[in-house]
Amino acid sequence: MLLYTQDITKCDFERGDKYMSDIKNIHEKLRQLREERGMKSMFVAKKLGVTPSTYSEFETGKRQPRVEHLIKLRNLYDITIDELIFFDDQIANCDNKQKQEVM
Repeated sequence: MLLYTQDITKCDFERGDKYMSDIKNIHEKLRQLREERGMKSMFVAKKLGVTPSTYSEFETGKRQPRVEHLIKLRNLYDITIDELIFFDDQIANCDNKQKQEVM
């Protein structure tokens, strides 16, 4: 399980409208992650504690997952919230780059 804490950084401001665009299109990322891992939608729905029809609505963009669902998805796929939300790897890895620069 990944733990993720994020301070407000320069990267947060560089994200700008990109965040809103990606969060609206999270349904595409949900399907991509599930299919890449060979998981059935019913399995993911059960892990999230939602009905298969609710999860289907997440993947089709008819409904947005709540924060609690994003956290469960992050743990299920062993990724950060940024990697879950952002399609742009540069943006998703921005905090990691800053942490490496500090070390």
